Amino acid sequence: MYDEADPPLSRSRSAIVARPDAAANRNNQPRAAHGASAPARSIRIDPLRRPLQPSACPAPPSPSRPYLSPGWPADIAFLVHYGVAPAALSAAVAAAKHQGVSAAAALLADSPVSESHFYRSLARHLRLPFIEGEASIATASRYPQAIHAGVSPLGGTGPAFLLAPREAAIGNLILSAYRGELHGRFAITTPTHFARLLQTAFRAQVLRDASFALVSLDPALCTRQPPRRPAHPIDAMPLLFVAALGVAGATGLWAPLLSIAFFATVVLRLLASAAACDAPASPPLPLPDHALPRYSIVIALYHEARIVPQLIAALDSLDYPRAKLDIKFVIEEDDRETYAALRRNIRSSGHEIIVAPEGNPRTKPRALNVALPLLRGEFVTVFDAEDIPGPTQIRSAAERFMRAPRELACLQARLAIDNLADGWLPHGIMAQTPQAI
Repeated sequence: MYDEADPPLSRSRSAIVARPDAAANRNNQPRAAHGASAPARSIRIDPLRRPLQPSACPAPPSPSRPYLSPGWPADIAFLVHYGVAPAALSAAVAAAKHQGVSAAAALLADSPVSESHFYRSLARHLRLPFIEGEASIATASRYPQAIHAGVSPLGGTGPAFLLAPREAAIGNLILSAYRGELHGRFAITTPTHFARLLQTAFRAQVLRDASFALVSLDPALCTRQPPRRPAHPIDAMPLLFVAALGVAGATGLWAPLLSIAFFATVVLRLLASAAACDAPASPPLPLPDHALPRYSIVIALYHEARIVPQLIAALDSLDYPRAKLDIKFVIEEDDRETYAALRRNIRSSGHEIIVAPEGNPRTKPRALNVALPLLRGEFVTVFDAEDIPGPTQIRSAAERFMRAPRELACLQARLAIDNLADGWLPHGIMAQTPQAI
Protein backbone atom coordinates (compact mmCIF):
# COMPACT_ATOMS: atom_id res chain seq x y z
CA MET A 1 0.00 0.00 0.00
CA TYR A 2 1.23 3.50 -0.79
CA ASP A 3 1.00 5.21 2.58
CA GLU A 4 4.10 7.32 3.11
CA ALA A 5 3.88 10.17 5.59
CA ASP A 6 5.61 12.53 3.17
CA PRO A 7 5.26 11.21 -0.40
CA PRO A 8 8.25 11.60 -2.70
CA LEU A 9 8.08 13.92 -5.62
CA SER A 10 8.53 11.25 -8.21
CA ARG A 11 8.34 7.55 -8.90
CA SER A 12 11.63 7.16 -10.74
CA ARG A 13 14.73 9.04 -11.74
CA SER A 14 13.22 10.08 -15.03
CA ALA A 15 9.79 11.23 -13.78
CA ILE A 16 8.77 14.65 -15.02
CA VAL A 17 6.88 16.80 -12.56
CA ALA A 18 3.85 18.69 -13.86
CA ARG A 19 2.65 21.43 -11.53
CA PRO A 20 -0.13 24.00 -11.49
CA ASP A 21 0.98 27.49 -12.35
CA ALA A 22 2.26 29.91 -9.78
CA ALA A 23 -1.15 31.46 -9.16
CA ALA A 24 -2.24 28.24 -7.42
CA ASN A 25 0.63 27.95 -4.93
CA ARG A 26 0.31 28.55 -1.24
CA ASN A 27 2.24 31.84 -1.42
CA ASN A 28 -0.34 33.25 -3.85
CA GLN A 29 2.25 34.69 -6.20
CA PRO A 30 0.78 36.60 -9.15
CA ARG A 31 0.63 34.89 -12.53
CA ALA A 32 2.69 36.32 -15.33
CA ALA A 33 0.83 38.34 -17.95
CA HIS A 34 -0.26 36.59 -21.13
CA GLY A 35 2.68 36.13 -23.47
CA ALA A 36 5.23 36.95 -20.75
CA SER A 37 5.51 33.60 -19.01
CA ALA A 38 8.95 32.11 -18.42
CA PRO A 39 10.08 29.39 -20.84
CA ALA A 40 9.28 25.85 -19.76
CA ARG A 41 12.15 23.79 -18.38
CA SER A 42 12.23 20.08 -17.58
CA ILE A 43 13.99 18.64 -14.55
CA ARG A 44 14.87 15.24 -13.23
CA ILE A 45 13.93 14.41 -9.65
CA ASP A 46 16.44 12.18 -7.87
CA PRO A 47 14.69 9.88 -5.36
CA LEU A 48 17.75 10.13 -3.10
CA ARG A 49 17.08 13.88 -2.82
CA ARG A 50 20.29 14.98 -4.55
CA PRO A 51 20.39 18.55 -5.83
CA LEU A 52 18.10 19.07 -8.81
CA GLN A 53 19.90 19.20 -12.14
CA PRO A 54 18.58 20.43 -15.49
CA SER A 55 18.31 17.75 -18.14
CA ALA A 56 17.47 17.32 -21.77
CA CYS A 57 14.10 15.67 -20.99
CA PRO A 58 11.06 16.93 -22.88
CA ALA A 59 9.40 19.96 -21.38
CA PRO A 60 6.51 19.34 -18.93
CA PRO A 61 2.97 20.17 -19.96
CA SER A 62 1.92 23.78 -20.19
CA PRO A 63 0.98 25.26 -16.79
CA SER A 64 -2.47 26.05 -18.12
CA ARG A 65 -3.21 22.37 -18.78
CA PRO A 66 -3.22 19.39 -16.37
CA TYR A 67 -0.91 16.45 -16.84
CA LEU A 68 -2.98 13.71 -18.49
CA SER A 69 -1.55 10.39 -19.57
CA PRO A 70 -3.50 8.31 -22.08
CA GLY A 71 -6.30 6.64 -20.16
CA TRP A 72 -5.59 8.43 -16.87
CA PRO A 73 -8.20 11.03 -15.90
CA ALA A 74 -7.22 14.16 -14.01
CA ASP A 75 -8.44 12.89 -10.62
CA ILE A 76 -5.67 10.25 -10.43
CA ALA A 77 -3.06 11.14 -13.08
CA PHE A 78 -1.08 13.32 -10.67
CA LEU A 79 -0.33 10.31 -8.42
CA VAL A 80 2.26 9.00 -10.87
CA HIS A 81 4.59 11.70 -9.46
CA TYR A 82 4.01 10.58 -5.86
CA GLY A 83 5.05 6.95 -5.76
CA VAL A 84 2.00 5.24 -7.31
CA ALA A 85 2.80 2.77 -10.07
CA PRO A 86 1.26 3.38 -13.52
CA ALA A 87 -0.16 -0.16 -13.43
CA ALA A 88 -2.22 0.73 -10.35
CA LEU A 89 -3.61 3.82 -12.09
CA SER A 90 -4.51 1.85 -15.21
CA ALA A 91 -6.20 -0.83 -13.09
CA ALA A 92 -8.22 1.89 -11.33
CA VAL A 93 -9.39 3.28 -14.67
CA ALA A 94 -10.56 -0.18 -15.78
CA ALA A 95 -12.32 -0.79 -12.44
CA ALA A 96 -13.99 2.63 -12.60
CA LYS A 97 -15.41 1.89 -16.04
CA HIS A 98 -16.68 -1.51 -14.90
CA GLN A 99 -18.29 -0.19 -11.70
CA GLY A 100 -19.60 3.10 -13.05
CA VAL A 101 -17.67 5.31 -10.61
CA SER A 102 -14.82 7.80 -10.79
CA ALA A 103 -11.23 6.59 -11.10
CA ALA A 104 -10.37 8.12 -7.71
CA ALA A 105 -13.22 6.23 -6.01
CA ALA A 106 -12.13 2.94 -7.59
CA LEU A 107 -8.50 3.51 -6.61
CA LEU A 108 -9.29 4.27 -2.98
CA ALA A 109 -11.86 1.49 -2.64
CA ASP A 110 -9.44 -1.23 -3.73
CA SER A 111 -6.84 0.05 -1.23
CA PRO A 112 -3.67 0.23 -3.34
CA VAL A 113 -3.42 3.85 -2.15
CA SER A 114 -4.37 4.95 1.34
CA GLU A 115 -6.71 7.87 1.87
CA SER A 116 -4.00 9.81 3.71
CA HIS A 117 -1.45 9.35 0.93
CA PHE A 118 -3.96 10.28 -1.78
CA TYR A 119 -5.06 13.57 -0.23
CA ARG A 120 -1.60 14.51 1.03
CA SER A 121 -0.28 14.06 -2.50
CA LEU A 122 -3.20 16.04 -3.92
CA ALA A 123 -2.48 18.94 -1.57
CA ARG A 124 1.22 18.87 -2.44
CA HIS A 125 0.48 18.73 -6.16
CA LEU A 126 -1.83 21.74 -5.93
CA ARG A 127 0.58 23.55 -3.56
CA LEU A 128 -2.11 23.82 -0.89
CA PRO A 129 -1.78 23.21 2.87
CA PHE A 130 -2.71 19.73 4.09
CA ILE A 131 -4.49 19.69 7.46
CA GLU A 132 -4.33 16.54 9.56
CA GLY A 133 -4.75 18.08 13.02
CA GLU A 134 -7.20 20.46 14.60
CA ALA A 135 -8.89 23.17 12.57
CA SER A 136 -11.31 25.94 13.47
CA ILE A 137 -14.62 25.34 11.68
CA ALA A 138 -16.51 28.58 11.15
CA THR A 139 -19.96 28.96 12.67
CA ALA A 140 -21.32 29.70 9.18
CA SER A 141 -20.76 26.05 8.23
CA ARG A 142 -23.75 23.70 8.04
CA TYR A 143 -24.03 20.16 9.39
CA PRO A 144 -24.34 17.63 7.75
CA GLN A 145 -24.57 19.50 4.43
CA ALA A 146 -20.90 20.52 4.59
CA ILE A 147 -19.79 16.88 4.92
CA HIS A 148 -21.68 15.83 1.81
CA ALA A 149 -20.45 18.88 -0.13
CA GLY A 150 -16.83 18.36 1.00
CA VAL A 151 -16.26 22.05 1.77
CA SER A 152 -16.54 24.17 4.90
CA PRO A 153 -15.50 27.73 5.79
CA LEU A 154 -12.71 28.05 8.35
CA GLY A 155 -12.42 30.55 11.15
CA GLY A 156 -9.37 32.57 12.17
CA THR A 157 -6.42 33.43 9.98
CA GLY A 158 -5.04 31.29 7.20
CA PRO A 159 -7.03 29.49 4.51
CA ALA A 160 -10.66 30.54 4.20
CA PHE A 161 -12.04 27.11 3.24
CA LEU A 162 -11.26 23.48 4.05
CA LEU A 163 -11.80 20.99 1.22
CA ALA A 164 -12.30 17.21 1.26
CA PRO A 165 -13.33 16.54 -2.35
CA ARG A 166 -14.67 13.21 -3.52
CA GLU A 167 -14.97 11.62 -6.98
CA ALA A 168 -15.76 14.20 -9.70
CA ALA A 169 -14.99 17.12 -7.37
CA ILE A 170 -11.31 16.06 -7.32
CA GLY A 171 -10.91 16.51 -11.06
CA ASN A 172 -12.79 19.82 -10.96
CA LEU A 173 -10.49 21.06 -8.20
CA ILE A 174 -7.37 20.15 -10.20
CA LEU A 175 -8.70 21.94 -13.28
CA SER A 176 -9.51 25.00 -11.15
CA ALA A 177 -5.94 25.01 -9.87
CA TYR A 178 -4.55 24.95 -13.38
CA ARG A 179 -6.79 27.86 -14.28
CA GLY A 180 -5.43 29.81 -11.31
CA GLU A 181 -8.74 30.00 -9.47
CA LEU A 182 -7.67 28.81 -6.01
CA HIS A 183 -5.47 31.78 -5.02
CA GLY A 184 -4.21 30.15 -1.82
CA ARG A 185 -7.57 30.44 -0.04
CA PHE A 186 -8.04 26.70 0.43
CA ALA A 187 -6.61 23.82 2.46
CA ILE A 188 -7.13 20.09 1.94
CA THR A 189 -7.80 17.21 4.30
CA THR A 190 -9.14 13.66 4.04
CA PRO A 191 -12.92 13.06 4.02
CA THR A 192 -12.57 10.98 7.19
CA HIS A 193 -10.80 13.75 9.10
CA PHE A 194 -13.14 16.34 7.60
CA ALA A 195 -16.21 14.51 8.94
CA ARG A 196 -14.56 14.16 12.35
CA LEU A 197 -13.85 17.90 12.51
CA LEU A 198 -17.44 18.75 11.58
CA GLN A 199 -18.87 16.32 14.12
CA THR A 200 -16.71 17.82 16.86
CA ALA A 201 -17.65 21.38 15.91
CA PHE A 202 -21.36 20.54 15.85
CA ARG A 203 -21.39 18.18 18.81
CA ALA A 204 -24.41 19.84 20.43
CA GLN A 205 -26.45 19.51 17.24
CA VAL A 206 -25.42 15.86 16.81
CA LEU A 207 -26.55 15.12 20.38
CA ARG A 208 -29.86 16.91 19.94
CA ASP A 209 -30.70 15.36 16.59
CA ALA A 210 -29.80 11.83 17.71
CA SER A 211 -32.42 11.96 20.48
CA PHE A 212 -35.07 14.40 19.27
CA ALA A 213 -34.85 14.82 15.49
CA LEU A 214 -37.61 12.28 14.87
CA VAL A 215 -40.02 14.12 17.15
CA SER A 216 -39.37 17.34 15.24
CA LEU A 217 -39.71 15.64 11.86
CA ASP A 218 -42.95 13.76 12.50
CA PRO A 219 -44.33 13.22 16.05
CA ALA A 220 -46.56 10.42 14.72
CA LEU A 221 -43.46 8.30 14.04
CA CYS A 222 -42.18 8.54 17.62
CA THR A 223 -43.47 6.42 20.51
CA ARG A 224 -42.67 9.29 22.87
CA GLN A 225 -45.96 10.81 21.74
CA PRO A 226 -48.24 7.95 20.63
CA PRO A 227 -50.72 8.91 17.91
CA ARG A 228 -54.30 9.52 18.93
CA ARG A 229 -57.17 8.21 16.88
CA PRO A 230 -60.92 8.01 17.44
CA ALA A 231 -62.39 4.93 19.02
CA HIS A 232 -63.28 2.09 16.65
CA PRO A 233 -65.68 -0.83 17.18
CA ILE A 234 -62.79 -3.26 16.68
CA ASP A 235 -61.25 -1.93 19.91
CA ALA A 236 -64.00 -3.74 21.83
CA MET A 237 -63.14 -7.15 20.36
CA PRO A 238 -60.87 -8.25 23.24
CA LEU A 239 -63.60 -7.48 25.74
CA LEU A 240 -66.16 -9.35 23.66
CA PHE A 241 -63.83 -12.36 23.43
CA VAL A 242 -63.32 -12.45 27.19
CA ALA A 243 -67.07 -12.15 27.71
CA ALA A 244 -67.69 -15.01 25.28
CA LEU A 245 -65.24 -17.21 27.16
CA GLY A 246 -67.03 -16.41 30.40
CA VAL A 247 -70.40 -17.34 28.97
CA ALA A 248 -68.94 -20.50 27.40
CA GLY A 249 -67.39 -21.52 30.72
CA ALA A 250 -70.68 -21.04 32.53
CA THR A 251 -72.61 -23.11 29.98
CA GLY A 252 -69.95 -25.82 29.38
CA LEU A 253 -69.26 -24.75 25.76
CA TRP A 254 -65.74 -23.41 26.25
CA ALA A 255 -64.01 -26.61 25.11
CA PRO A 256 -65.72 -26.74 21.67
CA LEU A 257 -65.12 -23.02 21.12
CA LEU A 258 -61.41 -23.32 21.91
CA SER A 259 -61.15 -26.38 19.62
CA ILE A 260 -62.70 -24.42 16.77
CA ALA A 261 -60.31 -21.50 17.36
CA PHE A 262 -57.30 -23.84 17.44
CA PHE A 263 -58.44 -25.64 14.26
CA ALA A 264 -58.90 -22.29 12.48
CA THR A 265 -55.37 -21.26 13.44
CA VAL A 266 -53.91 -24.50 12.06
CA VAL A 267 -55.80 -24.11 8.79
CA LEU A 268 -54.62 -20.51 8.45
CA ARG A 269 -50.98 -21.54 8.87
CA LEU A 270 -51.34 -24.37 6.37
CA LEU A 271 -52.87 -22.05 3.79
CA ALA A 272 -50.09 -19.51 4.34
CA SER A 273 -47.47 -22.24 3.87
CA ALA A 274 -49.17 -23.45 0.69
CA ALA A 275 -49.26 -19.91 -0.69
CA ALA A 276 -45.50 -19.66 -0.17
CA CYS A 277 -44.86 -22.88 -2.11
CA ASP A 278 -45.60 -21.53 -5.57
CA ALA A 279 -43.34 -22.72 -8.36
CA PRO A 280 -40.30 -20.46 -8.34
CA ALA A 281 -40.01 -18.19 -11.34
CA SER A 282 -36.82 -18.20 -13.36
CA PRO A 283 -34.38 -15.75 -11.77
CA PRO A 284 -33.81 -12.53 -13.71
CA LEU A 285 -30.41 -11.75 -15.12
CA PRO A 286 -28.12 -10.04 -12.57
CA LEU A 287 -27.57 -6.33 -12.96
CA PRO A 288 -24.10 -5.27 -14.13
CA ASP A 289 -21.91 -3.51 -11.59
CA HIS A 290 -22.24 -0.11 -13.25
CA ALA A 291 -26.06 -0.27 -12.89
CA LEU A 292 -26.01 -1.01 -9.15
CA PRO A 293 -26.72 1.85 -6.72
CA ARG A 294 -24.51 3.04 -3.89
CA TYR A 295 -25.38 1.05 -0.77
CA SER A 296 -24.88 2.13 2.86
CA ILE A 297 -24.32 -0.36 5.69
CA VAL A 298 -24.58 0.71 9.33
CA ILE A 299 -23.33 -1.39 12.26
CA ALA A 300 -23.74 -0.18 15.85
CA LEU A 301 -21.13 -1.72 18.17
CA TYR A 302 -20.60 -1.55 21.92
CA HIS A 303 -17.91 -3.54 23.75
CA GLU A 304 -17.66 -6.01 20.87
CA ALA A 305 -14.00 -5.83 19.95
CA ARG A 306 -13.73 -9.64 19.96
CA ILE A 307 -15.89 -10.15 16.89
CA VAL A 308 -14.66 -7.15 14.86
CA PRO A 309 -12.25 -9.27 12.72
CA GLN A 310 -15.05 -11.72 11.87
CA LEU A 311 -17.44 -8.88 10.98
CA ILE A 312 -15.00 -6.99 8.76
CA ALA A 313 -13.96 -10.20 7.00
CA ALA A 314 -17.63 -10.85 6.16
CA LEU A 315 -18.11 -7.29 4.89
CA ASP A 316 -14.97 -7.48 2.76
CA SER A 317 -16.24 -10.68 1.13
CA LEU A 318 -19.49 -9.09 -0.09
CA ASP A 319 -20.09 -9.51 -3.81
CA TYR A 320 -20.65 -5.81 -4.51
CA PRO A 321 -18.61 -3.07 -6.19
CA ARG A 322 -16.14 -1.82 -3.57
CA ALA A 323 -16.49 1.81 -4.57
CA LYS A 324 -20.27 1.69 -4.12
CA LEU A 325 -20.24 0.44 -0.53
CA ASP A 326 -20.56 3.06 2.22
CA ILE A 327 -19.94 1.23 5.52
CA LYS A 328 -20.34 3.05 8.85
CA PHE A 329 -19.34 1.60 12.21
CA VAL A 330 -20.96 3.50 15.11
CA ILE A 331 -19.38 3.16 18.54
CA GLU A 332 -19.86 4.91 21.86
CA GLU A 333 -17.39 7.51 23.08
CA ASP A 334 -16.10 5.38 25.98
CA ASP A 335 -15.66 2.15 23.97
CA ARG A 336 -11.93 2.40 23.30
CA GLU A 337 -11.41 -1.35 22.88
CA THR A 338 -13.82 -1.60 19.95
CA TYR A 339 -12.36 1.55 18.41
CA ALA A 340 -8.85 0.12 18.58
CA ALA A 341 -10.03 -3.19 17.08
CA LEU A 342 -11.67 -1.36 14.17
CA ARG A 343 -8.53 0.69 13.50
CA ARG A 344 -6.43 -2.49 13.42
CA ASN A 345 -8.69 -4.36 11.00
CA ILE A 346 -10.05 -1.71 8.62
CA ARG A 347 -8.16 -1.68 5.32
CA SER A 348 -10.51 0.22 3.00
CA SER A 349 -11.40 3.89 2.79
CA GLY A 350 -15.03 2.82 2.35
CA HIS A 351 -15.14 1.83 6.05
CA GLU A 352 -15.71 4.78 8.39
CA ILE A 353 -15.77 4.88 12.20
CA ILE A 354 -18.35 7.24 13.72
CA VAL A 355 -18.08 8.04 17.43
CA ALA A 356 -21.46 8.78 19.01
CA PRO A 357 -21.13 11.59 21.59
CA GLU A 358 -21.97 10.59 25.14
CA GLY A 359 -25.63 11.18 25.86
CA ASN A 360 -28.95 9.60 26.70
CA PRO A 361 -30.62 7.32 26.02
CA ARG A 362 -27.65 5.08 25.20
CA THR A 363 -29.50 2.79 22.83
CA LYS A 364 -28.95 1.26 19.42
CA PRO A 365 -31.58 3.52 17.75
CA ARG A 366 -29.75 6.59 19.04
CA ALA A 367 -26.44 5.32 17.65
CA LEU A 368 -28.08 4.70 14.29
CA ASN A 369 -29.52 8.23 14.35
CA VAL A 370 -25.98 9.62 14.73
CA ALA A 371 -24.92 7.88 11.51
CA LEU A 372 -28.10 8.48 9.50
CA PRO A 373 -27.31 12.06 8.33
CA LEU A 374 -23.88 10.94 7.07
CA LEU A 375 -25.02 8.08 4.84
CA ARG A 376 -24.30 8.46 1.12
CA GLY A 377 -26.11 5.42 -0.24
CA GLU A 378 -29.39 5.23 -2.09
CA PHE A 379 -30.31 2.20 0.02
CA VAL A 380 -29.30 1.31 3.56
CA THR A 381 -29.11 -1.85 5.64
CA VAL A 382 -28.44 -2.37 9.35
CA PHE A 383 -26.35 -5.27 10.64
CA ASP A 384 -25.78 -6.44 14.19
CA ALA A 385 -22.26 -7.04 15.40
CA GLU A 386 -22.65 -10.82 15.34
CA ASP A 387 -24.13 -10.90 11.84
CA ILE A 388 -22.26 -12.67 9.05
CA PRO A 389 -24.02 -11.52 5.86
CA GLY A 390 -23.95 -13.84 2.89
CA PRO A 391 -21.69 -12.73 0.02
CA THR A 392 -24.63 -12.05 -2.32
CA GLN A 393 -27.03 -10.55 0.23
CA ILE A 394 -26.47 -6.86 -0.58
CA ARG A 395 -26.46 -7.45 -4.34
CA SER A 396 -29.72 -9.45 -4.10
CA ALA A 397 -31.37 -6.70 -2.07
CA ALA A 398 -30.21 -3.97 -4.45
CA GLU A 399 -31.46 -5.88 -7.49
CA ARG A 400 -34.83 -6.52 -5.81
CA PHE A 401 -35.19 -2.82 -4.98
CA MET A 402 -34.17 -1.73 -8.47
CA ARG A 403 -36.78 -3.98 -10.11
CA ALA A 404 -39.61 -3.43 -7.60
CA PRO A 405 -42.09 -0.53 -7.53
CA ARG A 406 -41.12 2.49 -5.47
CA GLU A 407 -43.74 1.49 -2.90
CA LEU A 408 -41.39 -1.30 -1.72
CA ALA A 409 -39.58 0.27 1.22
CA CYS A 410 -38.07 -2.63 3.18
CA LEU A 411 -36.79 -6.18 2.72
CA GLN A 412 -36.12 -8.84 5.35
CA ALA A 413 -33.35 -11.34 4.78
CA ARG A 414 -33.52 -14.91 6.00
CA LEU A 415 -31.96 -15.46 9.40
CA ALA A 416 -29.65 -18.48 9.40
CA ILE A 417 -29.33 -19.84 12.94
CA ASP A 418 -25.94 -21.49 13.48
CA ASN A 419 -26.33 -22.61 17.11
CA LEU A 420 -29.04 -25.25 16.66
CA ALA A 421 -27.23 -27.57 19.05
CA ASP A 422 -27.88 -25.21 21.97
CA GLY A 423 -31.46 -26.38 22.53
CA TRP A 424 -35.06 -26.17 21.36
CA LEU A 425 -35.25 -22.35 21.33
CA PRO A 426 -32.85 -21.88 18.35
CA HIS A 427 -34.81 -24.60 16.50
CA GLY A 428 -38.03 -22.67 17.10
CA ILE A 429 -36.52 -19.40 15.89
CA MET A 430 -35.15 -21.08 12.79
CA ALA A 431 -38.60 -22.53 11.95
CA GLN A 432 -40.16 -19.04 11.98
CA THR A 433 -37.59 -17.18 9.92
CA PRO A 434 -38.72 -15.68 6.59
CA GLN A 435 -37.44 -16.85 3.25
CA ALA A 436 -34.28 -15.32 1.79
CA ILE A 437 -34.63 -12.24 -0.36
